[in-house]
Amino acid sequence: MGLTPTGAVGFSSAFIAFSTMPQLTQKIKMYFALAPVATVIFVQSPLKKLAFFSDYGLKSRVDVYTAHSPGGTSANVIHWLQGVQSGALKAYDGGSTCNSLCYRQMGPPLYNLKDMKVPTTIWSGRVDCLADPQDIAILLPQVRNLVHNKVIPQWNHLDFLLGLDATEVLYQEIIDMTKRHP
Repeated sequence: MGLTPTGAVGFSSAFIAFSTMPQLTQKIKMYFALAPVATVIFVQSPLKKLAFFSDYGLKSRVDVYTAHSPGGTSANVIHWLQGVQSGALKAYDGGSTCNSLCYRQMGPPLYNLKDMKVPTTIWSGRVDCLADPQDIAILLPQVRNLVHNKVIPQWNHLDFLLGLDATEVLYQEIIDMTKRHP
């Protein structure tokens, strides 16, 4: 008995999964991307300052930097900071030896979001401190199957999860879209 395709509400890691694993996209009818962070070129978050530490300082002290972050792991934070430094969405850079073993090349490969075929909807906030509107503007033309894009003027990053008006402004719209695209 096979699984029925379903919708996915998610985070930026889904862009990576859907662009690199075509078999996964066959299981998803529509991807609802909420405040996606694909590039962090224009991000204004104070965390951006961590990206300018040396690689040694960053890797040796990341446990201190992430000790009070409920969802952050050392590798995820380092990967995010690598994105700040490079301005690109690419695989984790583990150094030339690790990269050679993992990716069969000296540097980490870029993720090509144009390879993502799943129908995608994107909501973003105009005052988002992590998914900066200028970074969203870079992302949008890379999503080939974009079926809906909406900017919520007064929302910041956590409003997508914790906003008092999230039900009226966002969640109901997602429910309505799933009903229109069964």
